[in-house]
Amino acid sequence: MHFKSKKYLGLYALIPAAVFLFHPVVAFLDVLPDCIGYALLYFAMRQVADLNGRIADGLRRVRIMLCISLGALAVELYSYGFFSGNASEMNIYEMPVLILLCSFVMAFFQCYYMVVGYRELFLGLNELAEYHGGSELLHEKQGRTVCEQMASYSGVFVVLSSVLSTLPECAVLISFEYEVENAKFDWYAYIELFRTVAGVISLVFGLVWLVRMIRLTCAILRDKPWIESLTAMYTEELLVNPNRLTLRRFRLAFVLLIVGAVFSAHLRMDYVLILPGVVCAVFVFLGVLALGDYAQDRKPLFCSCAVLSVVSVGQMIVSAVYLKNYVPEASAFYPEAYRQFLLLRILEAVESAATLAVFWCLLRLILQLITEHTAIRYDGVSKESRLVSERATERLHKGFWIRTYLTFASFCAAAAANAVESVLQLQVPWLWWPALILSAVAVGFLVSLLFRVLEHLQLQFSSERTYKH
Repeated sequence: MHFKSKKYLGLYALIPAAVFLFHPVVAFLDVLPDCIGYALLYFAMRQVADLNGRIADGLRRVRIMLCISLGALAVELYSYGFFSGNASEMNIYEMPVLILLCSFVMAFFQCYYMVVGYRELFLGLNELAEYHGGSELLHEKQGRTVCEQMASYSGVFVVLSSVLSTLPECAVLISFEYEVENAKFDWYAYIELFRTVAGVISLVFGLVWLVRMIRLTCAILRDKPWIESLTAMYTEELLVNPNRLTLRRFRLAFVLLIVGAVFSAHLRMDYVLILPGVVCAVFVFLGVLALGDYAQDRKPLFCSCAVLSVVSVGQMIVSAVYLKNYVPEASAFYPEAYRQFLLLRILEAVESAATLAVFWCLLRLILQLITEHTAIRYDGVSKESRLVSERATERLHKGFWIRTYLTFASFCAAAAANAVESVLQLQVPWLWWPALILSAVAVGFLVSLLFRVLEHLQLQFSSERTYKH
């Protein structure tokens, strides 16, 4: 796998990252998903993180927030998708309390991780500017550099935006007191006004933060001698030993594949599948892309991901339309409801088969990777040493093949259970939990296989470097 430094070390991506992160989140509705912003921020700082420990620590916090924000996006889609379509069946306080709870949890995580995360990122850039002559970033105003100002203001921005996204939702607590006549006024009646005021204030602070981020990025891009110095340092210290970067690429790819596998689980809540197959397809696709040259015959997998995406999106649309017009039991009484629910069950069963096809293609790629790029090599040039290495490699591959076949068998069992549960979800409503257990077992087998491959690659690259020197 060939590596090279990105143009400007990728720091130009700070601006689009800021665009996805500056806006207020009102009523737990994230118009521009923060997960995209955190992903862009991770992309922007990944290479400079190899040059500075503080940036690496900040990037670790960004990575955690990326995972949390992905979960928040799933909860948001489910809340505004399912609950809004079933408002007549809900207690009037269910949605407001859910919004309050989710807003508070996200505010806590943002303050816990990103106050320190932003500080480490920007102060790490300041250290690199000091060590490598970054004159643009070392320009002081009121006794502080651009990066120091950005680190300070980012903490203020995160705390204020988190508090302002949560504070209006606390009005629902007054409604409980008003209902039992312990309060004289129901403040929740003015919730839209509170949200608007809080959103405007948060937007003002966010715009200031966005402008400062753009100014910082422009200062970085103007300082070409500093960028060239960092690029030279990156080339001299990292690109001469590509094994470290290769292992990092494998870790990233395997994490993406594991996240995709989690979304293959058949988790149903109130007749709605809350882990969309399209998300599974996207993450598996990105994970295989991250493998680069180590995944050769990728076309069948990409085609299966496309099929799964189409089927999953179709299933989500049919499910939303059906649940908007009928309750699930209506299929036993109305012909039109029966036809729509039959189509929904067929699509869910087909989605299970498409998911199995994706992981069949993925496991084939992993098995190919294992066969071509893993080996056990003992030191020595004699014929006996080569024979011992070949036998050890053969035993290693046999063990991996057994793990791979067991993983595929577990996915077959999970797909069969998911398909049966989809068809019989009304007649046998408890079938969802055996299907979920089998899906969890399949994901566990895949995670075990990927970690075992990564562990061996770490040992292999380490031994190759030892023998080389």
